Amino acid sequence: KLTLKASFNCIKMAFKTHQGPGRELQIDEKDFVTHLYQKLPHLLDHSKASTINLAVECLELAFVHRRESSFNRVAAFIKRITTISLHLPYLECKKMVDFSYALLLKYEPTQQLLENELDKVCAGMYDPLVGDPDHANSFATSAWEISLLKFSPSKATKGSVRDIVKLISLSKADAISHSFSKNVEISRKNGGQKGGKEKVFEGVAGPSLNALNREFHEGKIVFPR
Repeated sequence: KLTLKASFNCIKMAFKTHQGPGRELQIDEKDFVTHLYQKLPHLLDHSKASTINLAVECLELAFVHRRESSFNRVAAFIKRITTISLHLPYLECKKMVDFSYALLLKYEPTQQLLENELDKVCAGMYDPLVGDPDHANSFATSAWEISLLKFSPSKATKGSVRDIVKLISLSKADAISHSFSKNVEISRKNGGQKGGKEKVFEGVAGPSLNALNREFHEGKIVFPR
């Protein structure tokens, strides 16, 4: 039976080989990803910095150096990583939280984990004990561990958590921006101008569109700063 460190080294070598000289081999990397998922909880019994660093290297090879096609799989990893983070020493906890933040940025649909569970529309329940991340049904739950980590005694960890919390505000801002631009377009088509301004939200008159604020970026109105 391999030690935890030896297992992570095997996973690391498998990813490096497949992403390097073994790129032409027809190998499904899901087996390595699943094995990595199963090994992560064992970090609670081996929380040495060297082992944690090795685990993070494996995670980077699995999700940063390659593009994972399954958002369910990535969400399962984020959920498991944030759960483990609660039980790690401060420095190692920050590393795990930082990696979760990187995954949330790279795989934007996984930011659903930051929503309130009461607002979710999904089928089934989250299974934290299942060995296959594809069957964990992670989008049925939320990363509530982030809320607890906001009260960490470590200032560095708190700073990392604040970065994640900002993603929630940015998502809401994007939603408002999208609604604003959509309603401006509808108002303009209907000729709904009053006093030179568009009526956008009920009771709120938005600025009239001109050469300065007419620019669009990915379907959103961009106002000059």
